[in-house]
Amino acid sequence: ERLTRRQRMQMLIRRARRIGWLHPFDRLLLALYSRFFLRRRAAACPEVAKVQTFAGKPYDCPTLDVTSVNQPEVVQLLRTIQPELVVVLGTSIIHKAVLESAALFVNLHAGITPLYRGAHGCFWAAFRRDFSNLGVTLHVVDTGIDTGAILRQTRIDFDPQRDNFVTLLAKAHLAAATTIQSWIRDNSPDLAGAERIAAPHGPSRLYYSPGLRDYLRFERSNRALTRTAASKAA
Repeated sequence: ERLTRRQRMQMLIRRARRIGWLHPFDRLLLALYSRFFLRRRAAACPEVAKVQTFAGKPYDCPTLDVTSVNQPEVVQLLRTIQPELVVVLGTSIIHKAVLESAALFVNLHAGITPLYRGAHGCFWAAFRRDFSNLGVTLHVVDTGIDTGAILRQTRIDFDPQRDNFVTLLAKAHLAAATTIQSWIRDNSPDLAGAERIAAPHGPSRLYYSPGLRDYLRFERSNRALTRTAASKAA
């Protein structure tokens, strides 16, 4: 999807009405903070370095750019090529007509569902100190937001002294890639018939992208956690 300016503005307005008009500016401040400070701190992270080796490389496959994944062109393409598997990454909500155009849609989600649905699930798990539920989920796509049946989940580790917003994204990207590769190997050729696994216990919640105020609270908590660990070691 390549959203138009109008679509992006409409999305921004809808989200601002839900969670407050200051939130878009808070997100912008976090983006600037990440660009000028957090990326520099994350340079030593091996996961970040590995992800960067793939950044900017062209895809060796045909592409179709659309302003919405629900356009008729997408349905036509899927009915023509009849894929065994469609992998979804960061699209808007997919309508039923599109989902019925292929055998199986799966989503690679950076978060443990259904506990951490929506955006930046790994960050929010770390923010809430829910380290046992920090990871990624491969799940079947339905018409909800990260509500489909779970196929596989992979946890990632967290280091309060070194991890930040950038390193968590890199760790999630690599965990998602290895998760779907192993799942395909284990379940081919009957991907649609793959076993669904039980969801972890806990309340389901939809999260939005954090802002700088959220992130600064996260950093303060990390410093306190690091001091506590150091005092116990001493």
